[in-house]
Amino acid sequence: MFVSENEVSGVLNPYRDPTCGCTLTTTFRGTITGDEIAGTFHSEGSGISHMPTDGRWRVKRYTP
Repeated sequence: MFVSENEVSGVLNPYRDPTCGCTLTTTFRGTITGDEIAGTFHSEGSGISHMPTDGRWRVKRYTP
């Protein structure tokens, strides 16, 4: 994982997708703004039945 002043990016360890049973690899990148990180991801599978998937994600720090 790479973290700079306001960016984060990395690659998840390969994992098994419960839907297709194939192994997925996912890369991600995001921008840090205050208490939130928002970005994009790209997943690719090892099986021919899994099409590459792109999407958006967002996390926010919880402060009770």
